[in-house]
Amino acid sequence: MKEIVQSIEDGLKRILESHKEFEALRASKGEQCDYGGDLQGIGWDNPEEYREYAFKMLENVKQCLVRKNVSPMTIDAVHEELYDLLLNRAYYQLILAQESKWIKKKRKLIEELDREAPAHDAFGLGLSGGGIRSATFNLGLIQALQRYNIFKSIDYLSTVSGGGYIGASQTWLKYVKPDIEFPFGSRRQDYDGIGGKILAWLRDHGSYLSPGNGLNIWSLIGAFLGAVMVNLLILAPMFLLSVYLIYLAAQHKISFAMLSAPYNILFLIGAFFVLWYIAKVILYILNVVWKKRPDFDRQRKERGSAGKVLMYGVLILVISSIPAVHCFLLAHLTGWIGTVSISTVFAGILSFVSAYRESKKRENEPIGFEKLFLTVGVSLVLYGLVIWIYHLFYLGQIGVDLLLPLLVSFGFGVLIFTIAHLLKKEPKWALGISVLLLAIAIGTLWLWLSGEAHLPGAIGIVLLFSLPISALFAAFTKINYVSMHRYYRNRLMEAYLPWSVVGVSGESADKFYLTKLKEPEKTPYLIINTNVNMVGSDSTRQRKRGGDNFIFSPLFCGSDITGYRETDRYASGKMNLATAFAISGAAVDPNTYATRSKPISFAMSLLNARLGYWIENPREKSGAETIGWNYYLSIFKELFGKGLNEHETYIHLADGGHFENLGLYELIRRKCRYIIVSDAGKDPRFTFGDLAKVIELARVDFGAEIKIDTRPLRPDEKHQLSKTAFIHGTVRYHDGKIGDIIYVKTTMIEGLSEDIYSYRRTNPKFPDQTTTDQFFDEMQFEAYRELGYQIGKNLCKNEWQEDFSSIFRG
Repeated sequence: MKEIVQSIEDGLKRILESHKEFEALRASKGEQCDYGGDLQGIGWDNPEEYREYAFKMLENVKQCLVRKNVSPMTIDAVHEELYDLLLNRAYYQLILAQESKWIKKKRKLIEELDREAPAHDAFGLGLSGGGIRSATFNLGLIQALQRYNIFKSIDYLSTVSGGGYIGASQTWLKYVKPDIEFPFGSRRQDYDGIGGKILAWLRDHGSYLSPGNGLNIWSLIGAFLGAVMVNLLILAPMFLLSVYLIYLAAQHKISFAMLSAPYNILFLIGAFFVLWYIAKVILYILNVVWKKRPDFDRQRKERGSAGKVLMYGVLILVISSIPAVHCFLLAHLTGWIGTVSISTVFAGILSFVSAYRESKKRENEPIGFEKLFLTVGVSLVLYGLVIWIYHLFYLGQIGVDLLLPLLVSFGFGVLIFTIAHLLKKEPKWALGISVLLLAIAIGTLWLWLSGEAHLPGAIGIVLLFSLPISALFAAFTKINYVSMHRYYRNRLMEAYLPWSVVGVSGESADKFYLTKLKEPEKTPYLIINTNVNMVGSDSTRQRKRGGDNFIFSPLFCGSDITGYRETDRYASGKMNLATAFAISGAAVDPNTYATRSKPISFAMSLLNARLGYWIENPREKSGAETIGWNYYLSIFKELFGKGLNEHETYIHLADGGHFENLGLYELIRRKCRYIIVSDAGKDPRFTFGDLAKVIELARVDFGAEIKIDTRPLRPDEKHQLSKTAFIHGTVRYHDGKIGDIIYVKTTMIEGLSEDIYSYRRTNPKFPDQTTTDQFFDEMQFEAYRELGYQIGKNLCKNEWQEDFSSIFRG
């Protein structure tokens, strides 16, 4: 570990030299602001011990700088650079060391004792995303790799989304049934054995979202509607309360001394913000004229501040317009308010649908007018709904006597719950009932004491009861369990962890934690790639990318931006395999590259159209397995796209394909000598977008240069057949090392089985059928699996390979 110690000391020296204020303090007499410890005395075999030591170093330096009255800007900069050095780069060296030990043990199990150290000859396989299409194609590919003696030699198995379905399945089966040579079978002789039975199970569960046994398409629809109802039950009362307050203000039900129409206050506030923005712009121009230009940091802050002021001003003006628009409609379009509202919603839907379809034709993120129409469309939908709800309040004629008891009831309910929750002395169901009854009792008592014991309007009654219920559900509902994530995760687990076939319990599959992979078996080291949402990150790079690659693996979990934790100490050591690979395939999620529009993300979050997962930040020294009371906080972050960054206690994970879809990123990071990467993403026009993206990421993040020529993969115009389905390439790492890459593509070639050509004639979009199709029948399943197998056979030259490296030679 001398290299790690040296790199830390060199990094500390660089940081000191780059901050003159910090360096001057070190040179002065008295207390030294050093990292304050003996690096030689750390137990390097224990990454968690080093992690705690690194946190101690960070705190020592920070407190020293505070005592020395160093500027907060310098303190923050030094702290972030030290964190990156100590808990990202140096800690990652420990990760590689631990992974190398794991791989060496695995090689010993399969009796590959003549290979070099993993740092010099690591062999990685990347399985791309693409839902069940990718899972099935890659199933055939790894069957061929096993058939020709290649698969056993693979050290790293890096998976994304659908690739993770089959990668996790293979890994799980090898751990629960280690005596099985290869769980899916690779020869005709395996038909009657366990491999044939497992393969038949996977084939029968190609339609995994509605697999039968009482679960059909109505179960899927029911699960989605249930998720929508739970989310609306929690959020709708808050939304209704906001509209109700606007209504009360507009109807003079809440009086202020300054103005007779309180909703004008909102208009004045909005106008003030807009004028403030204009004033900031004018002052900036005058500063330029007077040549008193602020420094760069000041300019950035001014620009950011001006943008926020303008945004808040416009938002407040839109809200303040609701009563005025309603008044106008009531005065000039009596009887037509509902029609106008519905028309507004309908216009918004048309705008949204048309722009969304146009963007999908290009298979890319909506840009320009498409993005504008998407935003305007969703905004019109929401605005029309708000006007209609406001009109319902108007018809209800609710008195202000409801407002105070409503708020007091809500406040007392939350207060009592918080106290009891902290004490942890009552079971949750009993505590919940107590909170609900207490809130209703306090509200009723208030009405009685005030002499307003009459029943309020229907909407008032709804609010009186729905707000405490909202708080109750938010308090005890785990956000990861009420979205579509849980249904999706359970269906994937049932399909790809076939416990009944191998004779184990469903509970053992459900609670198969990643920590059980800590000791190696005769199978590759599994890396499950997800994306940690960083749309609100301090890092410009991560914010523009929208996230960072976050891994789940047998030994470590985390990402560069969040840092890493040992798997058995992360999420209380209870992150299970099924949840991990379901997160990796959580393609439908707000605030991603495809749903970057804030109104679209708002609508998706409101309707609970979310497959992502909230989990503790590895940066934290400790944390909980999942989120409980933080439902409001978490869902509001998704609604508005705020607070999704590396500093929060909890982070949001989703589909790894939102960052990089091939699984190649982590193999390049580990400087693998040999790499096979399978691209089964939808790419009917052979643009190779996923490959291009990872080439750029590898260059920017790792200084690695990937050279590969994709021309042989493009099909001819006449027969739509490619010359080959795989090509060879190279990667040159920043330290001069060279790696060999084989890039495999889902494409049609000559020499395939006739049933594949027949399926193609019937389904011209094969093998690039839409990823939204997650309901494979037997024929579709076999077409993709056999295509993967036939391509794998060609890759292995239809010969038993004594030395796996031979397939990389030509």
